Amino acid sequence: MSRSFLVALVCVLLITPAFVGAQTPTPGTVLSLSAVPPHPSPNARVTVRAENFVVDLDRSRLSWFVNGALVADGVGKTSVEITVGGVGTLSQISVFAEGPAGEILNGSLSLAPGGVSLLWESDSYVPPFYQGKALHPFGGTLTFVAFPNLIDTAGVRASQTNTVFTWKLNNRVLESASGYGKYTMTLPGSPLGRDELVSVTAQTTDGGVSASKTVRVRPVPAFMEVYESDPLAGIHFERVVGEILTTDKDEAAITAYPFFLSIGGRNKSPASVAWRVGDSAVSNENQENPASITLRPNGGARGSASVGITINNLANILQEVTRTFRVQFE
Repeated sequence: MSRSFLVALVCVLLITPAFVGAQTPTPGTVLSLSAVPPHPSPNARVTVRAENFVVDLDRSRLSWFVNGALVADGVGKTSVEITVGGVGTLSQISVFAEGPAGEILNGSLSLAPGGVSLLWESDSYVPPFYQGKALHPFGGTLTFVAFPNLIDTAGVRASQTNTVFTWKLNNRVLESASGYGKYTMTLPGSPLGRDELVSVTAQTTDGGVSASKTVRVRPVPAFMEVYESDPLAGIHFERVVGEILTTDKDEAAITAYPFFLSIGGRNKSPASVAWRVGDSAVSNENQENPASITLRPNGGARGSASVGITINNLANILQEVTRTFRVQFE
């Protein structure tokens, strides 16, 4: 056999698979490819799986390519794990298979990574200088905001206003909240105090790039803290009143702050404040600041008394906080 014939034969063998893969496939010769996760974040690891319900792929030889480069090859190699690039990069995955009876199969899939951040805020109240997050109370309202990080197939970065958003609550699509430019979603809280599983999918208008994010928000019970107040030093936020407040002064100035009630402020409607001393309700002379009270012993006598305060949300019967403690005048 001549040298030129050998060279020609090698060329034919190399070209034939690509030629066959480019032909219009007959029924059963298309490989169905799926990715997990289906909307990868930038530089994420992704598992791509091939399926075909006609040809036994476990006895087929599969060759996997990413952007034209061979990354895996072998009999029964029905899946491959790859690392996608950053935002705006395209990973073109293709696979060719030779079945046990000589069948030729192929499939392809494009992955364009993107991201979306999902933030939420509650309508609940927290005191001044509180450094934590206002958490979600029972029956409270949540607001979600999505921030897409997507670049479409034309290389244009998407913004909140030109992205298509699909919102889901507990895996159920919220049709009225979803659509073009709908990057915010407001959700009334469950009166049953259940966790809220909220997800959003952001997709470019050309449909080529998308990303998803899911968060679980768990409602928390509201509570209240009580602090001693001083005319000169102000409120002692650094020292919470415990089961008993002891003072050698002629009066005790006390102020209460609720946490995680759906109110605009502790002294604003729909907040309702009620104080009691012992078993009796007491009227508060401080009408502008009903969550603060000044207590004085009757006739200057020394002793102790049980003090209680209740703050409830008149607009939500599920939200009420109560605190009881003793004041000891020495």
